[in-house]
Amino acid sequence: MARNEYYVGPVSGDDSTGDGLAHGTAWKTVSKALSTISKDATDGDRINICDEGTDTLSASLPLSTYGNHTSRFAGLILEGYTSVAGDGGIFHINGGGYASMDESTYDYISFINGKFTNWGVANRCCTLDDFITFLNIEFDGTGGSYRVLGLGTSCRVQGCKIHNMSDTSGLCIYGSSSNHILNNYIQAPANPALRVYDRSVVYGNIFLNSRVSSECVELRNAANASVINNSMICSVAGTGQAIGNYGTGDANSDMAISNNYIEGWSGTGGAGISTEATVSIGQVTNNYYHNCTDVEDIAGEIRYAKKGPTTLANSGLVDWANGDWRPTKDLVGKSETTQFLTTGTTRSVDVGAVQRARGVIGGPNAQAGRLR
Repeated sequence: MARNEYYVGPVSGDDSTGDGLAHGTAWKTVSKALSTISKDATDGDRINICDEGTDTLSASLPLSTYGNHTSRFAGLILEGYTSVAGDGGIFHINGGGYASMDESTYDYISFINGKFTNWGVANRCCTLDDFITFLNIEFDGTGGSYRVLGLGTSCRVQGCKIHNMSDTSGLCIYGSSSNHILNNYIQAPANPALRVYDRSVVYGNIFLNSRVSSECVELRNAANASVINNSMICSVAGTGQAIGNYGTGDANSDMAISNNYIEGWSGTGGAGISTEATVSIGQVTNNYYHNCTDVEDIAGEIRYAKKGPTTLANSGLVDWANGDWRPTKDLVGKSETTQFLTTGTTRSVDVGAVQRARGVIGGPNAQAGRLR
């Protein structure tokens, strides 16, 4: 596949004289690129955004001229670079108080190696539809932002850092069905920080929530969803729950909630896991807790619970308040199952988000949060 390559240089580029076809003739803004490029529906397009400076928006990024992709074999990519496309540079888009991208019907867009700031207080940074990817993206909400993403189905948010969010009783991240939320650092004082629906996978994330009536993961009609190997901290005496499940009947069956570490829901009514479901919810097993009023407030049948909740007298993390999310000996090697392990793993991994996957010769340590 010969994807078309275009270039934006926020400092050295020129929207008047540049043709966007090379680093030396880059456009100055992503808005100019999206208003100029003719969509390639066969091979797709990549806009390479140089990390030499910041692209500050005067309006949300436009997609109406560029158009919408309908095939996973094409799509649009916005990716950071330093001097050569794909070299790992980190772009920076300052929303200027506007939502960076507000196009709820657009699909097949990927954001790779970048940073978003200043998208306004009430706006979402990005509202898009299906088959959207955010890989190694930082969302810095400094300035009052509290909503980050509104997504449709079959989206992926992986290796991202979401932080400096303002307190909200609403959603920080919304995703519909079949989404993958993997190995992110999510610091959001929200209720909830994340809402997902059926067939979604929430794996290997660090959640830090400082809202009293807080929730990290809200499962809505979440049949066949998985919440596995996450670390969830409420830094105040939380009265909500780390994981909440809402709905009844088959729409909430066959979920898997396992190998999570949960701490700090110690206020009145606080719980690690709380569910309203009145039918089988599948697998709830091997979750570890510290400083929670109730650990598992679960209605209905648990189909598989090989190992019930474990309550720790001390925190299971070395020093999360100062950014050290490593597991203590109480969590090391205690994961009960082997979902998502790297090929070649011969030993179990830890409960919680920071996965060392010992036994892989030469393999890197997989850790939640932004890659660089």
